[in-house]
Amino acid sequence: MSVIISIPAVKVGVEPALIKGLEGHGPCYFTWNDSVAVGAQCAHCHTIIWANGRENKILNKPAENSVPKSGEGYKKFRQQKISNFLASIPKCPQCGNCDFDRFITNTSFPRLEDGFDFNPDEYSEIQKLDDNLMHVFWMDE
Repeated sequence: MSVIISIPAVKVGVEPALIKGLEGHGPCYFTWNDSVAVGAQCAHCHTIIWANGRENKILNKPAENSVPKSGEGYKKFRQQKISNFLASIPKCPQCGNCDFDRFITNTSFPRLEDGFDFNPDEYSEIQKLDDNLMHVFWMDE
């Protein structure tokens, strides 16, 4: 059974920052290509539950022989794994819902704290926040 804990962002490779021009919407959370963290964002309160994407059983399930190595068939297989991962997240520790609709990686950005969905191509300046002080929710499996 998975347990959700609060942990300093720095311990799991999540980097909180404010985006210049969007500071009033709350922090954004970034991960880099060497981070193990992937996230599931709550559709209701926009809280992100982070997990180890390299160790998660659902995300690391191997493809059956019938799944092509690329193309539409592989894309469908990958999307199903992501949907299964999002459905596997326990209740949100903030609002109690079990409805996670966004998969967060180093290339897919979350909505901001108030739900604002920004286009990262339109904003380039960020102000890093102290990732030792900022806590995130981590799914301990």
